[in-house]
Amino acid sequence: MRKNSKVFSIIISYLFFIILIGVISTPLIILEVHEVKKYQITPNDEFFVFYSKPLPDINISTWTLEVDGNVSNPLTYSYENLTSLPSVELIATLQCVAGASGTALWKGVSVESLLNLALPTLDAIEVVFFSVDGFSSSLTINQIINYDILLAYEMNGETLPLTQGYPLRVVAPYHVGYKWVRWVDHIEIVNFDYKGNYESMGYSDEGLLSIAFDYSNHALLFSISFLLYGLSMISGIKYSRYGKIFRKLPKFVSRKFHTYTSILCVLLTTITFISWLNQVYVFVSRIFYSVHGIVSLLSIAFLILSYFSGLGQAILKSRKYSWHGKISIISFLLFFLSIFIGLSLIL
Repeated sequence: MRKNSKVFSIIISYLFFIILIGVISTPLIILEVHEVKKYQITPNDEFFVFYSKPLPDINISTWTLEVDGNVSNPLTYSYENLTSLPSVELIATLQCVAGASGTALWKGVSVESLLNLALPTLDAIEVVFFSVDGFSSSLTINQIINYDILLAYEMNGETLPLTQGYPLRVVAPYHVGYKWVRWVDHIEIVNFDYKGNYESMGYSDEGLLSIAFDYSNHALLFSISFLLYGLSMISGIKYSRYGKIFRKLPKFVSRKFHTYTSILCVLLTTITFISWLNQVYVFVSRIFYSVHGIVSLLSIAFLILSYFSGLGQAILKSRKYSWHGKISIISFLLFFLSIFIGLSLIL
């Protein structure tokens, strides 16, 4: 009877531990589901929209696309003439600098083919895209050629929606969202380094996405850190005076387990955070410009403080030293808030 009771107790302790792991793994699970969907075709009505102004009023019967500047053969196209040119289709993912993303099948005219018709002069180095709403951005001629830049007029087999830039938008694979200029009506080839709206504010002139700047990779590493932090918190509570319900957790959830998960969490979080700060500064020319960044900084500061307060408690071997637990709770809550804000930006 006692043997059965002991087995039952062990089963309950492991089930309880699995449930706790499931809870603290929630951000990681959500992120993985998002990653599976990220590169699937996003329906037009579900594709994210970021625009604070009223949508422009486009009269397609009078709209034209002008291609001029440092070229030997300036071009002018009506919508009908443009859409009758040889077309290209490609699947590309648009990622906003704030984190939101969407993938679509785009159809349009290759910008390289327009350059071949316009005949840029030998000193031409950049292609500037102007929107009817005054927005602009640029790409070098080398980027145009190497990254299959497209002027799209269809999205997922339908006419490009107005919210996505009808009648014409830039599709720039592997480039961040502000390079994907919407409502394009003028292209100018220039012989200088042009600074568009975002670039003139210090954002990356190249605008080329990298693995390091990928929000998904950043979120993945922090979600793993959060899981480690949760394990550290659980094992820490087990040996605190408030952890009676946690006493029945499996034996491997020990003080050493607490130490190892704490060290791994601090190392992974700090390395990820510093790497991310470096990439943000390179890309945006400033750091902590958002609520997410500020909360993340606070969570890291309290995490490090929590680690060293725990180290002090271990050295002093004093259970009366209660600051470690309080700081850890604050740090964990800030960490959770940081991840929640981050996930809300990319989902």
